Amino acid sequence: LHQRAPRAQPAHRGLGRGDLRRALPAALRELGHDARLVIPAYPRAVEYVESHQRALQLIREAAARPHLGAPLTDAIDPSTSRHVRITNCHIDVGDDNVAIKSGKMDPAHPNAACEDITVADCKFFHGHGMSIGSETVGGVKSLKVRNISFDQTESGVRIKSDRTRGGIVENLSYSDLTMNNVNAPINITMYYPKVPPEDTPAPANSKTPVYRNIRITNLTATSPQSAGFIVGVPESPI
Repeated sequence: LHQRAPRAQPAHRGLGRGDLRRALPAALRELGHDARLVIPAYPRAVEYVESHQRALQLIREAAARPHLGAPLTDAIDPSTSRHVRITNCHIDVGDDNVAIKSGKMDPAHPNAACEDITVADCKFFHGHGMSIGSETVGGVKSLKVRNISFDQTESGVRIKSDRTRGGIVENLSYSDLTMNNVNAPINITMYYPKVPPEDTPAPANSKTPVYRNIRITNLTATSPQSAGFIVGVPESPI
């Protein structure tokens, strides 16, 4: 799928959200293991990468540049997907640079609707960083993120969910990350969108967030605010 952006036009006149959601999965399946993307400069350039056949998907050398600061301008969102590779991408957006979403249970893989995903050798600008969630009810497992640079993003490593959409997020590896002027280099929370000043335990259930076996190594960052935060809920500490 090689798609060139037209000459500058208002964002709302570009490719529609539904157009891209219908076209992208079919194009990826047709091209098999090597999909080359040049994404038009419109919000939600690639909203969901979804593989119903669970086939290998490989996204290389994508360039996403929606309007900076605009909400709902995620670049690449693997959703209920397995065996995904995202490499050598330059992503400059107003929302999540990459966001892994697991908003529904997969009967064939009840413990991890999203599994075996690698994001490597990419450059992220502005945006909200390398995210998981906020939908994690189907589970996320075996994510590897390596050799990523973040420049002026809101977050770096970001995991977000809450008690209404949580699930098991486990076996994550982040390594060799460089962050420049990132507000929250590590942003891991079980409250979304905001962390309350105080809270009391709630009964645990199937939608209680669970984060475990997360490893972050060789991360170097500068921040105008802090190193970040890690916040669980009282009934499910991190």
